[in-house]
Amino acid sequence: MNPDRVPVPKVSAEPSAGFLGRSLRRQLLVVFGSAMGLLLVVSLAGIFFLVRTTERQGWIGRQHEATQRVVHTVGEFMQRQQEVLRTVDLLAGDQPGDTGATLTQLLREQPIIKELIQVDADGRVLARASTDAPVLADLFTVAQANWFVTARRGDTYIGDMQLSAATEPYAVFAVPASRGGVIACRLRVDRFSQLVAELHFGRGGISYLVSREGRVIAHSGSRLIPGAHEQGHHHHLLDLIRTTVDSWSGTYQNFNGHWVVGTIAAVPGTPWMAVTELPLEEAHAASWRALWTLFIAALIITATLTVLVTWLLKRQFLGPLEQLQQGVTQIGHGALDHRIVLAGPSEYLHLAGAFNHMAATLQQREAQLAEQNRAMQASEARYRAIVEDQTELVCRYLPTGDITFANEAFCRYFDRPRDQLDGVDCRQMLSPDNPEAALRLLDTLCPAHPVARSEHRLVRPDGEIRWLHWTNRAIFDDRGNLVEYAGVGHDVTERKQTAEALLRTKEEAEAANRAKSRFLANMSHEIRTPLNAIIGMTHLAMHTREDDKRQRFLATVAHAADSLLGLLNDILDISKMEAGQLSLATEPFDPRRLVEASVATLAAQASEKGLDLRLHLGPALPDCLLGDALRLRQILLNLLGNAVKFTPAGTITLEAFAEEAEDADNRVYLHLRVTDTGIGIPAEKLELIFNRFEQADNSYGRQYGGAGLGLSISAQLAALMHGRLWAESRENQGSTFHCLIPFPRCAWPAEANGADNETGTAPAVSRLRILVVDDNEVNRDVAAMTLERNHAVTTADNGLEALRTLAAEPVDLVLMDVQMPVMDGLATTTVIRAIEQGRPLPVELPDNLGPALAARLTGRRLPIMAMTAHAMDGDRDMCLQAGMDAYVTKPFQPDQLTMVVGSLALSRPDDAARAAVDAPQQPPAVSVPQSVEPTAEAVTAYLLATTLLETDQVAKILAAVRTSMAEHLDAADHAFRTDDLDGVARAAHTLKGTLMQCGLEVWARMAQEIVAAIRTTQVLPPADLLADLRQGLAELLAPERPADSGGQTTPSRPHTVA
Repeated sequence: MNPDRVPVPKVSAEPSAGFLGRSLRRQLLVVFGSAMGLLLVVSLAGIFFLVRTTERQGWIGRQHEATQRVVHTVGEFMQRQQEVLRTVDLLAGDQPGDTGATLTQLLREQPIIKELIQVDADGRVLARASTDAPVLADLFTVAQANWFVTARRGDTYIGDMQLSAATEPYAVFAVPASRGGVIACRLRVDRFSQLVAELHFGRGGISYLVSREGRVIAHSGSRLIPGAHEQGHHHHLLDLIRTTVDSWSGTYQNFNGHWVVGTIAAVPGTPWMAVTELPLEEAHAASWRALWTLFIAALIITATLTVLVTWLLKRQFLGPLEQLQQGVTQIGHGALDHRIVLAGPSEYLHLAGAFNHMAATLQQREAQLAEQNRAMQASEARYRAIVEDQTELVCRYLPTGDITFANEAFCRYFDRPRDQLDGVDCRQMLSPDNPEAALRLLDTLCPAHPVARSEHRLVRPDGEIRWLHWTNRAIFDDRGNLVEYAGVGHDVTERKQTAEALLRTKEEAEAANRAKSRFLANMSHEIRTPLNAIIGMTHLAMHTREDDKRQRFLATVAHAADSLLGLLNDILDISKMEAGQLSLATEPFDPRRLVEASVATLAAQASEKGLDLRLHLGPALPDCLLGDALRLRQILLNLLGNAVKFTPAGTITLEAFAEEAEDADNRVYLHLRVTDTGIGIPAEKLELIFNRFEQADNSYGRQYGGAGLGLSISAQLAALMHGRLWAESRENQGSTFHCLIPFPRCAWPAEANGADNETGTAPAVSRLRILVVDDNEVNRDVAAMTLERNHAVTTADNGLEALRTLAAEPVDLVLMDVQMPVMDGLATTTVIRAIEQGRPLPVELPDNLGPALAARLTGRRLPIMAMTAHAMDGDRDMCLQAGMDAYVTKPFQPDQLTMVVGSLALSRPDDAARAAVDAPQQPPAVSVPQSVEPTAEAVTAYLLATTLLETDQVAKILAAVRTSMAEHLDAADHAFRTDDLDGVARAAHTLKGTLMQCGLEVWARMAQEIVAAIRTTQVLPPADLLADLRQGLAELLAPERPADSGGQTTPSRPHTVA
């Protein structure tokens, strides 16, 4: 073969599997056969439809005629029976005494009648006669029978078939008689069967009489029993019977479930229908025979025509076409010098000439293409040599990404031989991280802007990460269509690494500057805050003469100095660590006492915030370890201090346990775990918090204080001890800090056994968390201000609010008023005791309070002291039976209240059998001086004399007293006007408590009289009583007048001189 000759693509001579790929002969035969078959089917269907329609109409016509005969015959028969009954009425009227004989004679003449009966208008039987056991005459309820009621109304009655074990089947027939009477008879139904049996058509045709309800009266055959009720699943036939007025014909399923052609006609004068039916297969038998005859004849004709047409097609068309096909096949196989010669129709001759001209043209163009290929191969060899010598990566690829050419440098860079690049998507190789971005960049190229540059991160087959700068040039044809891309690239990894190193260095320097700036800002705040306290408190201490205030000021100064000292120590520790000069001591220490002492150090601080600080020691914790106890205590105090600082409410738990080391060096891992329920740390900030000068949120430094050094120092100390410090946390759900450090075991020296260590147990905490519950604001404030000197006090204005407070925060003692709105003190105490003992609650609590209260109260006994104005003999027992532990009446004396609180505090172990504590020498219900007048000066003097409150606190109480009295007097007035007994009683009771607390005994008794009058008589007291109360308190309720320089001064607390 000539090497310069362009190869001619082979044309497949194999026919395709589809219909269009078959031989022409087969296609023509299929088309002709399909046309003939379609014509045959349509013709047969049309003939069959005409024959069947004609046959069906003929049967329906014959059925209709036969049915009308039955209808006419039955109708005449029933007319004759009606005339017979009317004749009986006439004979009975002419011969009233011989009616029975007349009826008997008539029965002998009319054998179809089984029984005759004459009834008057009242339903009494006048005459009767029967050929068998009487049925109609023995009815006790003739007057209620349907036949009597219908005939009595003047209508003829024809009943349905009736079956009886004693008589033959019958139908009741009744007509109206003279003077309102009725003539009725029983007709034998076998006569009707004889009438319908005389009607015959077809082999399987039947006829029958049926009632509107579907009960068969008479039948021409024996397949259906007369009187049978044939409803079942044949609702369609029953609907036809019930809805047909005159007559109806069509196809349906009969009572036997067979498809039939039937006619239904109404029998005049009766409620019956005459039905004739013929099986559908018998009605259409002739049409089916005609269809098969026509089908066989059509098959014979079609086969004959197919043979004749095949012979003609092969002779006139298919022979020349096969010669033409053979010539074209040779030209297609490359024999361009072959020419087609044939004889046949002119169209075939023109087609052969066209193929011969095409072969000559292809032969000429083949020679021209061979010459052009030789020139192109020489040019491509020169281009390939130039490209292969380039150090840059060069490749060409199609718009689909398939590589068409790649130089040696490209293959070496991607470590792939050239033969393995076939079918590889170049875009995936150049941009594996983001191929979509590479596609978008290529889509922007156009003839006006054909070049695009980009940089890609690549992972070479050996795992090395490299950076490649790549330039794409789009190649378009003359019409602007994209042909392919040419790409050139070179490695820029070293340049990229240098740039990234510079950027990292710049960011680290900026981060260090920012951290130092934040550190300086925090240091400024942390140093200025205690200095401000030192300066301010020192100034106040220098100018005050009261020893207790001076002690508080000096304590604040000491606390601020300790804060400054701790801050300076942290800075010194950081400096020592950076200089590598921090050394660790190696001394024996008791881990149990160290942990207990650390907890004791922060117990008071946790108690002030209302936090529950817990300690759990593992059973295997050693008694003696060798290490730096001071630095370990520093780590532990940092972790506990942060937990207290960042936990607004809840629990802090310290767990200390030992884990055996895997080596055999007699070492043990001390695992300290601090868990809190505080604000938590976001997951992305967990590693950041151990950096110097860093906190999880920069705002924490302002809100919670601190320089951000504690965790960094603790982590570095743990690392110096060959341990580690890590944290687990979820934001808003609390945190857990772990410290795991190895220590060698050791034994205490003999002289140290039994000696107390410096880090002993924590002292007892005497400060209590007290909840004061009272609906009277004045009483609540007086109690709170009296107790808050030595305790942390929280208040609530009703029992439900008290339960919410107990569910939200820890409480050591409760002062409970008895009579309050929403939930009184007795009910609240009962709920608390039930939760403590795990008993069912007496009331339903809202807002899911039950589980929260159970978590805090179950298994303990919370001390509860009744603080109430109820001072009758049985009031104390009532409070103690409800579960309260102590009882104090209002108004109380400060020393009395402090004494009872102290007694409860000393007996605080949770013990359900603890005896109730009472105030010694209980005062009477209202034990206040008689001389207190309702003026601001008198009330102020009384409060200063009988409470431990300061002057400014008394002023606040007096303002609250005025507001409370005015509000409750207005509430009482409104309740009086609306006849609200409970409203008046509630306002007067609250007013009484306020008056008693202020020493206004006379006016408190007036308020008590209002309450007592309503409770005993359930009627409103005289309105003058409330008016007198308001008038008596008018001066106290009047707005306060500003005092001049020469006026009276506010009374001050009297001092006791020893």
